[in-house]
Amino acid sequence: MEYQPICFPKDELAHNTLSEWWYFNGHLKDQAGRHFSLMCCLFRAILPKAAHPALVKVPSRTMFSYHSVLIDIDNKKSYPKIIYWVNVAADSFKGPLLNIRFTKPLLKEEYKIIQTDRATYQITDDRINLAFKSQKAPLLEGGTGFVEMASGRQTYYYSLTNLLTKGEIEINKQKFTVTGKSWMDHQWMDDPASKQYWNWFSIQLENDVEIVCVEHGDSKDRKLYATISYEDNRQETVTDLQIIPGLKTWKSPITRAVYPLEWQIKIPSLKANLKITALLQKQEINFAFINYWEGPHKVAGSIGSKKVQGFGYIEIVGRPSIFNDSTVLKSKIKKVLNGGRSIS
Repeated sequence: MEYQPICFPKDELAHNTLSEWWYFNGHLKDQAGRHFSLMCCLFRAILPKAAHPALVKVPSRTMFSYHSVLIDIDNKKSYPKIIYWVNVAADSFKGPLLNIRFTKPLLKEEYKIIQTDRATYQITDDRINLAFKSQKAPLLEGGTGFVEMASGRQTYYYSLTNLLTKGEIEINKQKFTVTGKSWMDHQWMDDPASKQYWNWFSIQLENDVEIVCVEHGDSKDRKLYATISYEDNRQETVTDLQIIPGLKTWKSPITRAVYPLEWQIKIPSLKANLKITALLQKQEINFAFINYWEGPHKVAGSIGSKKVQGFGYIEIVGRPSIFNDSTVLKSKIKKVLNGGRSIS
């Protein structure tokens, strides 16, 4: 990929790359103080021509899929939903602002991820109707939004780290009016994301400081960095990052993958020492031959002499699992292509 500076709002739209996603997470509360959380993400991928013989039946090599999770944190219940393939409207990505409209196959109910103005976003699906208002400048990961990853990989990546959020969610046919704070990521690259591993943390502190911490790599190489958005919109990227998993883990009964539920993040140059604790355990998502853990966390610790606390999200991708077994993988692909569900 040849570096070009990120330009807003043009680069909020789609790019001609192998992989891309628009991702949101958030912590929300209703009027009674009940704590909820959400994650939703629209993925775009270019399918390889020879990935599987059945793919010759696919009308387009550009695949969009949609993942969403609503979480009732107080009751420790999670409600994931995966739509393997969505149909994106022909006029999506056409205007000056982000405008994505899509439907499930054979259904007319329309989902939306749109910008209503330069700083405001709206997500509407069958369980979510939320507005997001950005309070800060986009955070450019790595300092420029163009990150050199492990083993020579490259990605464009920016975040909106402080999104005031309000609207409505629905869980088990019960609607809740909610407010809170959310986070948005937009990332695109010329590399299949399924071949990589990463430990990723979004951190939103109560003092309006936000941090993204990433450990990324493969069997040959790894890189770590943190990019910080300070209260005054100043940004900084550091690489003296330590991400240390704790002893508490959760083992998936489906994939046998083991995921840490506690982490310690140290950034010596900032004199930062943060403890990350997952708020739920069973947060694994299985999609085709990929398994990943995605869930909310609480954070507490110190930066310099000041105590800090807040919330955020953890994403763990690439943990060894039975999906690494070729026999299981072939069965999994067959089930997905035939419209089946994840193996158990």
